[in-house]
Amino acid sequence: MITLVEYNFHIKKKRWTIKSASTGDEHLIMNGETCIAQLFKQMRIIYIDENLLNDYEEMKETITHELVHAFIMTYAISIKQFRDEEFICEFIAVYMDDIYKLVQDIMATLLEQNIAENK
Repeated sequence: MITLVEYNFHIKKKRWTIKSASTGDEHLIMNGETCIAQLFKQMRIIYIDENLLNDYEEMKETITHELVHAFIMTYAISIKQFRDEEFICEFIAVYMDDIYKLVQDIMATLLEQNIAENK
């Protein structure tokens, strides 16, 4: 059995939370379809499907994807800017290390929590 996990972190001194949720949970429904992760900007919460806890690579890719959204929203970056190749390169150059370090910390913590809860 998978135990639901939670992790709090900060981007630009703003508190964000990642929470796992059961497959089909209302927080994992987007446009009427189930999804594996979803970010709620106003609450600064990212929900991930609990089944990702069993798939390291997909979980890492999904968390990275959602963190990019979180960085974009926290730093109030316009989506229109991402049509510019130079801007994309600059975004990666500026935020890549922060995103990478955060992904590593989140992955380690969530996997530890899941292992400890399932012993």
